[in-house]
Amino acid sequence: MEHVFLHCTGCGEAPSSIMGLCQACGGAVMPRYRLPPGRLSRATIEARPPLLLSAWAELLPFHDPASLASAGFGEMATPLLPAPRLGRRIGLPRLHLKLDLLLPSLSHKDRPHTAVVAAALEQGGTRIALASSGNGGAALAMHARRAGIEAVVVLGREGAPSPSKLARLRTLGARLEWVEGGLDAANRRVEAGAAAGEWLPATTWTNPFVVEGEKTIGFEIARQTGWRGPDALFLPLGGGAAVVAPWKGLGELQALGLLERMPRLYGAQFAHCAPVVAAFDRGDEAIHPVRPEPSLTSVLMVGNPRIGGPLALRALRGTGGAARAVPDATVLRAMRLLAAEEGIGAEPAGAIALAAALQEAEAGRLPPEAEVVALVCGSAANDPEAVAAMVEGA
Repeated sequence: MEHVFLHCTGCGEAPSSIMGLCQACGGAVMPRYRLPPGRLSRATIEARPPLLLSAWAELLPFHDPASLASAGFGEMATPLLPAPRLGRRIGLPRLHLKLDLLLPSLSHKDRPHTAVVAAALEQGGTRIALASSGNGGAALAMHARRAGIEAVVVLGREGAPSPSKLARLRTLGARLEWVEGGLDAANRRVEAGAAAGEWLPATTWTNPFVVEGEKTIGFEIARQTGWRGPDALFLPLGGGAAVVAPWKGLGELQALGLLERMPRLYGAQFAHCAPVVAAFDRGDEAIHPVRPEPSLTSVLMVGNPRIGGPLALRALRGTGGAARAVPDATVLRAMRLLAAEEGIGAEPAGAIALAAALQEAEAGRLPPEAEVVALVCGSAANDPEAVAAMVEGA
């Protein structure tokens, strides 16, 4: 892969290995791409079948794109749905919904974990581990099983996934391992196991294939808006990847002259666990760890996004966007509006980006003529307990 170069997002050095953190500074390592002029054009991309990852092969770090087929289920690009009726209800008549809840795992996590499993196949891996609160673990289990690789999901006893999420993990054949503490403790166990040679880690910042798969959200939105890009893009924010990855993808297209403009990016955190929002509001990049409080869900409840948090802040500030904390009541309202106006059932983490857009519009921070995209990243079927709470509170 002569056109792929490694870059540390912390110190700018060029590490020798794509896996793991930068040896010099502990920063995240990410691939960069140098394509000859004319190698990739809008016409070339538009002539291809809109496969989820393979359509963007020149901008992915795989030796053999066929590995993506072995790890995937033939997924296609997800719809970018105009939602004028819902948009008018919330004062954003040019609202669009990016429907990643239609992917096989019912969440956007098919993108990163197709890439992670494909990379493991290329590296000869037989076991992959992930710390997860549910959706990521389910997606990893699906794609690992498809490729004949064992998936290990490490879970923290604090903020454990709902019974339905646990049942789904077991059904998909994941090996579950429990640790004391929350998601941060589970991540430490995954990294310790990787260092000991027990497995390959599917952790976002030590396995850059997570971001490389997830950045295709940005690629698709660029293509689906006629390479113009929306005015504002609202994304869920937990560990940071769901903001950083689309930002990276959009930036790569802009550097190639394929994207006209970079949208303002907004990251939405649950108010009960919002360390990135706190740093944004203070005006610095220091992530002060917080202990997640009980909320609607265990998803996105990352109390110490020490690597992804500063990167997300860089993306949000660099595009003129913002990090916003969203109360549970606003998320429930967004879930109800999605169902009532568009027939879309979303789990809380799937509706939080829309909830943040609603919040911004009502605060007068988004003009009504703005073209707004909100990522709907998870189905109500992923979290029936939270949906029951929505119905009971209606």
